Amino acid sequence: MVVRKVVLLLLLSTFMLTGVLPNQPVRHAHAAASDYYIGVSDQASQKVLVLDPAVSDWNSDSAIKWSWSPSASNGFGDLTGAWGLPTEVRLRKGIAWGGQWMLMTDSRGLAAIVPYPAGDSKKWALNVGGNPHAIELLPNGNVAIAASTGGWVRVYTSSQGPASSTYAQYNQPGAHAALWDPDNEILWTAGSSGVAGLKIGGTADQPTLTEYRRLDVKSLNAHDVQPVYGDNNRLWVASGGKLYQYVKSTNTLDLTYPEASQTSRVGIKAVGNQLSGQVIETVADIAKNPVGTCTLNSWCTDTVDFFFPNMTRKRTGAAFYKARILNPEYQFTDTEAPYWPEGAGVQADSITDSSMNLAWLPAADNVGVQEYHIVRDGEVIGTVDGAQERPSFAVSNLIGNTSYRFEIEAADKAGNTSRSSPVDIRTGKDLIAPGKPTNVKVSETVKNRLIITFQPPGDRDYAGIQAVVQRNGHQDDKEVVAYQAEVSGTASITTDALKLGKYEIILTAWDTSGNASDPVKLEYVLNEAGGAMN
Repeated sequence: MVVRKVVLLLLLSTFMLTGVLPNQPVRHAHAAASDYYIGVSDQASQKVLVLDPAVSDWNSDSAIKWSWSPSASNGFGDLTGAWGLPTEVRLRKGIAWGGQWMLMTDSRGLAAIVPYPAGDSKKWALNVGGNPHAIELLPNGNVAIAASTGGWVRVYTSSQGPASSTYAQYNQPGAHAALWDPDNEILWTAGSSGVAGLKIGGTADQPTLTEYRRLDVKSLNAHDVQPVYGDNNRLWVASGGKLYQYVKSTNTLDLTYPEASQTSRVGIKAVGNQLSGQVIETVADIAKNPVGTCTLNSWCTDTVDFFFPNMTRKRTGAAFYKARILNPEYQFTDTEAPYWPEGAGVQADSITDSSMNLAWLPAADNVGVQEYHIVRDGEVIGTVDGAQERPSFAVSNLIGNTSYRFEIEAADKAGNTSRSSPVDIRTGKDLIAPGKPTNVKVSETVKNRLIITFQPPGDRDYAGIQAVVQRNGHQDDKEVVAYQAEVSGTASITTDALKLGKYEIILTAWDTSGNASDPVKLEYVLNEAGGAMN
């Protein structure tokens, strides 16, 4: 056996992780039909079992979806003596090999990788000794193993062959956990006195391990480290007496997360959460109050506990050590956008000339909608919490008798978004006339054109000005209206060329509902000597 020298690098500067998400609690939902199966290490039957959490009776055959133990028929004839107290079960995608792979350890020394669901052959296996409690498949096909009695974390070169025994070692007293973090390329581990983040270097056939991050915690006695699916900045850390969340970005343990009041207990051996937010745990029956019924050893239980929603799954006569959510991903990478059920588009009521109330049926998402963005004419004007069962939004400062296009954009925590079908909604008509234009002035340009300037009224629904220029004021003469225009968005009007003479200029403001202001009138004399206002 070739033992690689371990390099310990003590960082002198404060370590700051990059590419992590903000600290946020897991979003809870009902247990979903798409929740993953549960893998358990059953030391009573000396098997790894895969059970369906949707089946309430775990004593029934319908609950068991897969089972495995080493034998000559599946390629483990020479390793059956290293099996009898299974500790770990974990499912992973094979980045290097393709397919899915079940990883298992046993207190008697066996560490193994088998194809899932076939389970009929050995990809890699070794009696590693040391009472292994955790195993993790790395992207290059190597495997990380944590051994509690041995007090080490090792990376074995499983990529090099089915019995490759070369390894790199990091000393971690009471090591119970190994978890790969793809975002930060760190192998997380924990043991008796702290949490450590390790960098894996070297090559696939000659790996190295370097301590990159450490949090010393006296008497932590960690038993499990798992991803908080839904928040890549956090890890579950089960200690002897509490269930923490480790915050990567601050290198701290947190007990203030929303689930702690129910999930933080004494004696947790395994923890994890479904994408729906449901948390599962195994707790040694001897640590429960009242004490449970498993008596095979001091760390076993016949029950898996579920929270949010709360339920239990019991298998009579079982002696579970760990229960593992069989999510094959290292951590959750959500690429699925929320979707809108039929009929979930936005509707409006309480419509006035300046406001309305919008309401819509909730969108659906594989994890949960984080928030809704209210979009008016392509612009986001507000945000609503995605947890609302009857989401709504009050829109104000609208213009009377005006059509607006509304959409609702659903967003999940990963930033995936989708919009409801657009709906055009018109406000009611305003019954109040706008104010009159003020500061009206007339000046003259070359070629007998008049420039009329004014200050538009400040009404919110102001639409424009109608200007009428009448020569000599004779309204019964068809030729009297020398110039007429309706303008919006401007504070001046330039007429066409006019004949010499006396003119009456009438300005009237109107709004979007068609209401007109009182007119503003003034006279102007256009002559060869230059015009003048009267």
